[in-house]
Amino acid sequence: MYIKILLLTVYLSFFTSFLPSYADFKNLIPNPSLEEDKDMDGLPDFWEMEGGVKWEKKGCYGKRSVSIFGKGVLRCKIEGIKPNKYYLLSFFVKRDGFRDGEYPYMKIFDQKFYLNELFSFGGWVKLSWLLKSENEGVTDFFLINPGMTHKLWFDCISLIEFSIRPISPLGGKAINGDLVNFMWEIPRTDHILDIEIEVSRDEGFKRKRIIRIASPKGNYCQIKGLNKGKWYWRIGVFKNRKRIFMSKIQTFTVLNESTKPLLKPINKVDTINLNNFFPIGIYGARIEAFSELKEAGFNSVQCYSRDLDTIEKFIKNAKRYGLKALICIPKEAWERDVSSFFSRVRDLESILAWYLEDEPEGRGVAPSYIWRLRDYIFKMDSRHPTALVIVRSKKAWDYGPAVDILMIDTYPIPMMPLTWLSESIDEARRAVFYEKPIWAVVQAFDWSKSRLYGRNPTYEEERCLTYLSIVHGASGIFYYTFKSKNYYIKDYPKHWLDIKRIVKELNKVYPLLLAKDALDISISSNNKSIHHLTKFVDKGLISKYGKGIIKEGYYLIAVNADPISVVAEFRTNCFSKARVLFEERDIIIKDGKFTDYFGPYCVHIYSLI
Repeated sequence: MYIKILLLTVYLSFFTSFLPSYADFKNLIPNPSLEEDKDMDGLPDFWEMEGGVKWEKKGCYGKRSVSIFGKGVLRCKIEGIKPNKYYLLSFFVKRDGFRDGEYPYMKIFDQKFYLNELFSFGGWVKLSWLLKSENEGVTDFFLINPGMTHKLWFDCISLIEFSIRPISPLGGKAINGDLVNFMWEIPRTDHILDIEIEVSRDEGFKRKRIIRIASPKGNYCQIKGLNKGKWYWRIGVFKNRKRIFMSKIQTFTVLNESTKPLLKPINKVDTINLNNFFPIGIYGARIEAFSELKEAGFNSVQCYSRDLDTIEKFIKNAKRYGLKALICIPKEAWERDVSSFFSRVRDLESILAWYLEDEPEGRGVAPSYIWRLRDYIFKMDSRHPTALVIVRSKKAWDYGPAVDILMIDTYPIPMMPLTWLSESIDEARRAVFYEKPIWAVVQAFDWSKSRLYGRNPTYEEERCLTYLSIVHGASGIFYYTFKSKNYYIKDYPKHWLDIKRIVKELNKVYPLLLAKDALDISISSNNKSIHHLTKFVDKGLISKYGKGIIKEGYYLIAVNADPISVVAEFRTNCFSKARVLFEERDIIIKDGKFTDYFGPYCVHIYSLI
């Protein structure tokens, strides 16, 4: 164990030459470890407890924590809050079981936050937020169990005003040479923040140079090539492109004339696997099934194994059958040098992406840690992108900056509307500012194998989920799952045939999946149940993939997301006829509109003529 920890330490230090400096940023939470009881009343000082709250004799790190069983509230008053400032809030929480739909929540700054990312249990999980205060100087903080079936524990609570403190250079410091080292201090955070160092010859920063780095990279950077004379500098911090802090202006003086500026490499992945390929994949694929999966029309397969030999075998066989592999980092990377492995695989086109984590938000895996994994992979293999999957789309704002591809695996059937998936895709796309691929992981299994309820999706639901994802901007589709610990899709022959039928259809319209949205065409519908998207298939796609039913031109994909039949009207002034693919019928467009019938969860694909 000591050797593994030592190797891990070396591995993490490989990411950056300088780790962030953590000065004494004040924790505003009174008695944050819940251990002090100076008044000897048998309760943690500064905290109030109501309902099923108990002061426990064992904590996450220290000797104490607080548990809540059934309805209960843990509350304290926090003083010293500055108006309109950003604060880092974090605490450790544990639950001893899970029941779907049951989550605790917290209140702070007069806002309510459900902790629905807490779907793992049995161990302590760290949760953290970056929150903005309002006008209060004092705020009440609540941790609330609304009456869940299972018990909760809380410990190690922290609230720190976010700031960044320049360390060097300060006070007009004279710099010999043309290489300037910049250093600063920031609070410890699991978030990925964008740090911008601005340097300028004028105090108003009318003309400036900006150097951008991500916060997990460290608290240090170098700038080369500054001209002789006085310079001004400051540091701005951004979260999801919103500025959360700007430091005071500092000065320094360069004593020597500059030499050639130092050019920094751009940390960007080759887009070979991102732009010209639409994954149609399946989770839990087995090597012995590759032939069947390829014949069914899948072009991608996912593997959970972290064993190096298994991964190499998986990649080798994926190449043999013309499949692309979504694979994990081998566990041996934590134990020994595996650079020879990466040198063997970095040029293989059979690797789709590196699968860094599976639902990390549920287990408290820090976004900053994922960022460092991605940085490590980039150093080992800059050709292939990285990916992870989340189930809580609100966490896309935290994990989106850490990877190249974000995957969404909300499984709605039978308890939730199918639009849970499309709404999650929408939020994920917003969180990455429409600049990174979002892949949908579509439910293709029965929840009852691991929970008290569930069933396989019907053919109509499966097809609806698939096209609903595409309409809302998914640039890849994976189905979960071929085989897992509790489920094997081939035990359900009809369901497996349904999946293969949909996959065959996706292959028939493959150029359409890669086509750009037709932003020059306006088509509207009078029915909110209908989700639709217009695409244009160009000559380039037809020349490369055009052996099927898709020809050059405009196409409308329309999906009824509701379990009831509807009649929808579409308005467009650009076309005279809509040919319905797979249905051998045409609809005349008259006076700029046409209507069509949609059964429950029905999908229509129109070729617009």
